[in-house]
Amino acid sequence: MSKWNSETLRVVIPDGATLGPSQYHDGKMILQVTGPEDLIRLIVVDLATGEPLGNVALIPESKA
Repeated sequence: MSKWNSETLRVVIPDGATLGPSQYHDGKMILQVTGPEDLIRLIVVDLATGEPLGNVALIPESKA
């Protein structure tokens, strides 16, 4: 998903997705990504290593 490349952190998001707000806390970056059908996902990345720590999919109750 993400990887340090020289001085650039690469985070792969789905084609057609858009980025929302990002937050930084305790050496972590949390990116909000809105994908197809307006589904929202939070991507958590460790800024020290560039490794993804996890994803949180926010699913509407009607689709759960």
